[in-house]
Formats: sequence, structure tokens, C-alpha cells
Amino acid sequence: MRGEVFQARPGGGGIALITVSALGAGGPALAARSTGPRFGWPRGLPDPFAVPGAALAGRSGELNGVFCTSADDCWAVGDFTTKTARLNQVLHWTGKKWFKVAVPEPAGTAKGDNDLIAVRCTSASNCWAVGSYQKNGKGSLDQILHWTGKKWFAVSAPTPAGTLPGDENALVDVACTSAASCWAVGDYGTDDSTTSGQLIFNQVLRWNGTTWSLAATPNPGGSKKNHASALEGVRCSSAASCWAVGTYGSIGKKFVLRNEVLHWTAKKWTQVIVPNPAGTKTGSFNELNSLSCTSAANCVAVGAAENLVMNGKSLNLILRWNGKKWLAEHVPNPDGTGKNSDNGLVGVTCAAASDCWAVGSYGGVKTDTTHDQALHLTGTHWSLVTTPNPGGKGKGDSNELNAVRCTAPANCWAVGVQHHADASNQDNALHWTGTKWLTG
Repeated sequence: MRGEVFQARPGGGGIALITVSALGAGGPALAARSTGPRFGWPRGLPDPFAVPGAALAGRSGELNGVFCTSADDCWAVGDFTTKTARLNQVLHWTGKKWFKVAVPEPAGTAKGDNDLIAVRCTSASNCWAVGSYQKNGKGSLDQILHWTGKKWFAVSAPTPAGTLPGDENALVDVACTSAASCWAVGDYGTDDSTTSGQLIFNQVLRWNGTTWSLAATPNPGGSKKNHASALEGVRCSSAASCWAVGTYGSIGKKFVLRNEVLHWTAKKWTQVIVPNPAGTKTGSFNELNSLSCTSAANCVAVGAAENLVMNGKSLNLILRWNGKKWLAEHVPNPDGTGKNSDNGLVGVTCAAASDCWAVGSYGGVKTDTTHDQALHLTGTHWSLVTTPNPGGKGKGDSNELNAVRCTAPANCWAVGVQHHADASNQDNALHWTGTKWLTG
């Protein structure tokens, strides 16, 4: 998690990654993002309760998003790799076990690069999954899949950045208020860091029941070389009230990234100014990765606040909308708050204003071990809840949760990736039973 500016994207379709080690060279180095989340889990024999997919294929795999319409109907999405390609991974929970489901692979299955980041449903027979894909070394394209109750179909999507090498289109989240009204968010732009630099814009697509189209949005990061605006999450409390969150700023030598929050008020998207706990000086970045809304007067957004220059610490970040303004919440940091501490949140879900789960990871810098992180809001207090770490707790072991969804206070799923030491990334799925988290 440390050093990442934007949430991870497909290997060929990512736009930027800033690494801490590059700061001493007169500015951050830019490199392609890795696919999906950052970590994975050890290769081994699957048991009857294990998540299928990559583990069964004997390759690497990861889960990025999860959504449930009921306790017996959940979808998890991500990707897995073969010897020559990265393929979409879609798993279906039907009450007793997870099943792998066949889906389109728009980049192909021979050498293509396919990746799904998020999934959202309005009913058991209507779901959307979004991500990106890349084939033949060309730029990445938006990927949108639609579940109609029997099978998944690929749906045409805009390509605002274009389709040439270096043109990047990526979708990372989706939200719907009805079968005929959905929003998908992400970013688009150019990835030419070796010559002229990068330029990244917010991407918001709207589904009207028939087609997906590009919607106008502010781009507070600007429109010059190495300016960036990128959205990571979207949620709606009604068709007339939606929020989108992410980050914006400069990714050049004097980079600064601020929390980005946009509000849809039935007519247009407008920027809302929010706190930036990491500050706004060079070397600081603030990023919101996900949000959840229970009403027009209550939303929670999560992410990370990091200072790469002064002391390298990364802290959990939670902002709450109270109907009038966004305020920073007090939140635990299980890896501490000192130099080289590493805490970050990626997913959140709220059943009520006083009952939320936020997930992510902590550790990795000081001990070379990364742990699953799950925070629970009960009333007004966030607390750390013990979770399994299927990837292990030794040197080089990594565990991370990227999304969470609950159907009831005693039934939640959290998904992500994990790996043991030098083994490949593998799926990570945890189940909340009301008293503890168990491996799925």
C-alpha cells in the first residue's frame, strides 16, 4: 500500500504509481500499476471451504470487489492469471460455497489483460461489474459486464482517453439507484511518463437503462502535464443525491495529492472541499478509496493519509458527511502512528449510521509483514477487530482486504488478496459470523 497514489489497476491499464524510494531522485518515479490489489496468498491444496478460481488454477489471483443481495446471493470479482494472460474472475456465493462463473474476456484469453474491480446489484437478476482491459499492447479500455439473471454479457462503454498505446481508460466502482439508473467512476488520460509526462482526468459514466455515456465533471487537479484527478468510489442515497470520492493534485516533482469529493444533486457534479489530514505540502498525499451512504445526511468515506517526505507514515483516513459538511473521524491505527507506520483502508460498508465496517491492511514497512485490517463502528467508536491472516504472519507474508459487504449484522463478506513469502498472489475471503471473522 505504501507509495501508491491511486488504487491499483490492471497491469497494462494502470496509470501511475509513486514510490517512496524515488523521492530522493528529485521527484516521484512513475510506473505502471500492478493488477488489482497489492498482495496475494500462498499456493496450496484447496479445501472444501476455500475460495475457488486462482487457487484451483495453480496461478495467481485476487478479489477486488464484493456485493450481496441476500445471505444466499453474493458476487465477488477480480482476476486470475494463466501462463500468458490475465483473466476476469467472477465468483458466486449461493449460501453454501463459492462457485466460479464464466464471463466474457474482452481482451481475449491467449495474451489479454482483463480485470474487474467492483460489482453492484439492484436485484438477484441485475448486476453490473466494472474494470478495464488491454490487448495487443494497446491502451487500456473501460470494461463493463452485465448480469441478467442467467449469464454475464459485455456491454459497450465509452473510451474518453482514446484507444492508442498510452491512452488509459479505467473504471473502478459502480452504484445504482434502480435498474435504469447507475453511475460508474474511474479515471482516463495519458500514460507517457518517459517523455511528456501524465495527464489524468475524472471519469464518470451514466447508465440510463439503455446505454452508458460520459458525464461532465470537475477536474480539480488541473489540465496540464502531470496533473491528476481520479475517482475511486461512488455511492448514492437516492437518484438525486450521489457522492464520488478519490484524489487530485500534482504527480510531478512537487507532487501533492488532496482528497477529492464530488456531489451529484440531480443536475450536475460539483466539487465539495473536505479535510486533508496529511496536509497539502509537497510530499503529502490524501486519498479516499471507498464510501458508503445510509441516507442523504450520512456517508462514510475511507482511505489513507500519508507523508512521503517528512517521516513516511501512512495513517487510516475516515471522513463522515453529517448532512452539512465532511469531518475527519478518530480512527485506530494498528501499525502505530510513528515513522514508517503503514495503515490504510480500501473498502467500507454501513448498515446504519452507527454500524459500519472498514477494511484494508496494516504493516509491511517495519516488519515486512502485512496484515488484514477490519475496523468496526459501533455507535460512535471505531475499533480494530481481530481477523485471520491466511497468507501468514511471517517475513514476506502479505494479507489485504479490499472490499466488504454485509446482509445483516451477523453476516458479512470481506475479500482481497494474500500470499505467503515468495508465493503467488491468491484470493482472500473472510466471513463475519456476528462474533468473529473466519476464512471463507
